[in-house]
Amino acid sequence: RYPAAAKLIFHVPNGGHRHKLVAIKLKEQGVKAGVPDLVLPMARGGYFGLYIEFKARAPYDAAVSPAQDAYLQALTDQGYL
Repeated sequence: RYPAAAKLIFHVPNGGHRHKLVAIKLKEQGVKAGVPDLVLPMARGGYFGLYIEFKARAPYDAAVSPAQDAYLQALTDQGYL
């Protein structure tokens, strides 16, 4: 429906359970806790882009973690939605 957005949006594979050695290698490569799930680097409406954090619905729901909250606030401070 929105081909320009579909072309740019991408998933950040930060979540999930991983083997400890894999987690260490990913951290060495720059993976950071709290980064939202989807990124749309498309400026619109006075924002530089859009970051989306997904959360499951009950009974599998989870609150936004402190790291996610801090990252989302830092993005907001930089002009992202």
